[in-house]
Amino acid sequence: MKKLTTLLKNNLIPLLVLFFILVTLSIYQVIAIGDRDNSQNGVVIRFADNITEAHKKVVELFNKKYKGRIKVEVIHLPFEKFSTNERKELLARSFRNKSNRIDIFAVDLIWVKRFAKWAEPIEAFTNISSSKLVDYTLQSCYQDSVLVAVPLYVDIGSYFLLKGRLNEKQKEYLGNVDSLDWDDIFEMSKLKEGKERNSFIFQADDYEGLICFFFEMLGSINNGKLLEDDNTLPVEQTNKALKFIKSLIGPGKVAPKDVLHMKEIESIIYILQHDEFLIRGWPSFEISFRDLGSEKNIEPGLEKIAVLPAPGGKSSPILGGWNIMISKSSEHKKEAAIFLEYLVSEEAQKTMYEVGNHIPAIRSIYEDEKYLSQHPELDFYREQLKKAINRPFLDNYTQVSDIISYYVHKALSGDITPEKAIGSINSMIRKK
Repeated sequence: MKKLTTLLKNNLIPLLVLFFILVTLSIYQVIAIGDRDNSQNGVVIRFADNITEAHKKVVELFNKKYKGRIKVEVIHLPFEKFSTNERKELLARSFRNKSNRIDIFAVDLIWVKRFAKWAEPIEAFTNISSSKLVDYTLQSCYQDSVLVAVPLYVDIGSYFLLKGRLNEKQKEYLGNVDSLDWDDIFEMSKLKEGKERNSFIFQADDYEGLICFFFEMLGSINNGKLLEDDNTLPVEQTNKALKFIKSLIGPGKVAPKDVLHMKEIESIIYILQHDEFLIRGWPSFEISFRDLGSEKNIEPGLEKIAVLPAPGGKSSPILGGWNIMISKSSEHKKEAAIFLEYLVSEEAQKTMYEVGNHIPAIRSIYEDEKYLSQHPELDFYREQLKKAINRPFLDNYTQVSDIISYYVHKALSGDITPEKAIGSINSMIRKK
């Protein structure tokens, strides 16, 4: 035992010295790698979003432009793996933990108020003027009169007719109407061959996508108004909207029961594999249909149509889109701000549109007659945007939305009545 103690005493100091040297070398190696990385690429900033081909192209252009000064690396949060709700919680968890892993990030425009406490005021780091942005994007970008976000692109509830799916009787019927409404969809469903009459696909899982369709129907019925002054749902109009949506779903109806478990990607895959001819989505669906359709060697003959109003109402497409914010926890805010300014440049906005069909959010593109003549489809979206309505801008919107989607989904699934759903929603909203 005495020999062992002596041996340990004699060897402890050399062992500690060796350990210290190894740790020091390891730290030096990490620092050296970091320095080498910075010398080659400049400051590295990380950008979190659902990274599409359009995003990749914009990042590539930026990195080339700022080579040696700033390099953008992406954190991919794909819609295929994360719903909008899941993505929201992933980001929130990261910022609650004060992680500096994310420098700049995209949020659904309706999340801005929730994320404002984790974001820097835009005007503190950039020269971006609100006059550069189109009017319908601005309301979502402020918190307490402070600009805390800028729009990356605009989204709007869109409906697509798959003309390649129509039989001769349906094409003949379609050729005899000036504009489609729900009565026309019901009639065209009756003209389908075979037993199944399903013709319409929409996203009705328990998440934000269901809220968008529900609000389109409610807004259509209630002249664009979605909530009462106390932020509860208008009872009579909500009941009418819920019963109308529920009347669409099920055997012999226009939408299959499967829609109750669909988000965006699932809905596109489903309609490509079945024979429905109408789908509710977003402008980027055109790209998704092209890519997924080519994989399956399917050409559905996609055509945009105006948003269908609920019975007795008017067209009320929901305004969507994704905004960009700078993280308070970022160690590279100035560089993140330079990238943010680039994202709302004409080059980046045109790239986002041409590669990903993401609708531009800056005025200059809509004032460029030459560009509009090359992309006449922008006129369609511009006309739809004039009719668009916003989801309510509430500080606790995400909580209210979660309550509404949960009970609306239960009502559509037949678990509870529409009346019970409305009562539960309004009771929980009042109790905050």
